[in-house]
Amino acid sequence: MVFSFYEYTGMLNEAFGVEDKFGMGKRLFKTDLDEYRKYFTEMHHLSDYIQGYPQYIIKISDGDLNLLHTQELFSLMLLEQFNKVQFF
Repeated sequence: MVFSFYEYTGMLNEAFGVEDKFGMGKRLFKTDLDEYRKYFTEMHHLSDYIQGYPQYIIKISDGDLNLLHTQELFSLMLLEQFNKVQFF
């Protein structure tokens, strides 16, 4: 699955609770992030981001569900709301 930078950033913000992490797909990686500077805001969960060279490369596994299929995505959303034990 391919994510946009703002989806990676949202996941990082959810996981770490801070707005200082910028993420992008390996295929889209660039060392010059000037075109993204306008997004380094609270609205995009990047208000504390300081531009620099990547510190980590993280691989995100898609898991067993194909979230591009609406039914599987909807099932996952229901689990999250009503069955936290099975969701995690």
